[in-house]
Amino acid sequence: MKPLAGKQILITRALAQAERTAQDVVRRGGKPVLFPCLEMRCMPDSIKTGLALLKDPDTHVLFTSSNGVRCVSEALGSAFAQTFRRCRIAAVGEKTASALRRLDINDLLLPETASQEGLLSTYMERPLPRRLVFFRAEEGRSVLPDALQQQGVEVHVIPTYRMFCPQDDATNIRQALQQGRIDAVLLGSTKTVRHYVQRIGDPDLAGSTILAAISPAVAESTSELGLEVQAIAKQASFPSMLDALENYFQQQDGGKKEGVHAQ
Repeated sequence: MKPLAGKQILITRALAQAERTAQDVVRRGGKPVLFPCLEMRCMPDSIKTGLALLKDPDTHVLFTSSNGVRCVSEALGSAFAQTFRRCRIAAVGEKTASALRRLDINDLLLPETASQEGLLSTYMERPLPRRLVFFRAEEGRSVLPDALQQQGVEVHVIPTYRMFCPQDDATNIRQALQQGRIDAVLLGSTKTVRHYVQRIGDPDLAGSTILAAISPAVAESTSELGLEVQAIAKQASFPSMLDALENYFQQQDGGKKEGVHAQ
């Protein structure tokens, strides 16, 4: 029997991104429960400001999420590929790279380690660009921009989208947690954790089931809110988080069987 068989897994991703994870949960035998704790809104005026900076031929462009690619693509429409083919584009993460490839952008700078630190190491091994235009979420880490600015690179951080906490009624999910019908919750970012607790309205209730985090950093943020994480992904991805959750349930089931045999 599959480790997630029959288990109800709460998916807190933004609705536009949740379907693929829901399908993965089903493939693993689980029952997905959608509870978006993020809502994305693109920032077209800010994107236009960033696009105006691309005229310089020595401009590099950085995308760190498929959300950023999506919002810029919506702003440009069919002109996306034509606009960015003249730029050197860096992408953090295979998901971001895949989103760009679907828009016919294939010549990408990809760091071996999918992080700003990994990309910084890649940049430091080659001639630095004169200018970098960084399309990202309104809130985000600035490790790479800060380091490149110290090296004399002209860096423009362009807020491309912002994430909100959905305001729809969460009564059904609170009741499901109270009744023990949610077997695990997937937490994919620090902001998701905050919004999850906010939507449930009670940290004790929010932490009353098994919690899975996409990274040690997210697990730490969860702990700071008084919730205990039982499963942490080995790689920063939802499939890896589900792998960690499967391993957790397998260990729990194994422990129960050993207890039965010991009796």
